[in-house]
Amino acid sequence: MQPRIMITNGGPHPPEKWAETTAWKILDLIRVSETPIDPNLPADERATIETLREAARQEKNRLEPLLQEAILRHHMNASNKVIAAKEAADDALKVMTSSSSFAAHFARPEVVERVHDLIERDLEHNRELHGLAKEGRE
Repeated sequence: MQPRIMITNGGPHPPEKWAETTAWKILDLIRVSETPIDPNLPADERATIETLREAARQEKNRLEPLLQEAILRHHMNASNKVIAAKEAADDALKVMTSSSSFAAHFARPEVVERVHDLIERDLEHNRELHGLAKEGRE
């Protein structure tokens, strides 16, 4: 997964771009080690480690569109009404805890809190770029 950067140039982005970027930030909470595997380990152990790493990378790629879909409607509503960041985070966490091998990680209180913070921040930036007050607008 490549880092995603949005340059605003003073204007809003489409909700799909926000959903993509927010999903990437959530998935970035999962780090797959890129540290070289110790060549002194037996070949079967090295193979197992690489297999697990590749499975984790593939799982992140599989989850990305699911997260984007779960978050998209919240970003779509950012331009015209108050967004419940808690609801958006809950939807994202539901994806991560119900359909992934990372469920235990995303059930940890500190990770739940981080996901809520990420989504709240992105939704707030989205509202600001649409010229809405901090509270949002009906």
